[in-house]
Amino acid sequence: MPSAPRQIVWRGIRKDQSQDYPSDTEMVWWAFSSCTTSLSVRESGLYFG
Repeated sequence: MPSAPRQIVWRGIRKDQSQDYPSDTEMVWWAFSSCTTSLSVRESGLYFG
């Protein structure tokens, strides 16, 4: 799969993990489950089902 441009991706989890993953930290996710590039989609009540 080709590389994609750098962008913000919101991860769909119910727990606040802001202490575990500080801002401006580069990370790699190996799977794309429950991710979106839209914060409004992430904040939607329908996102978690």
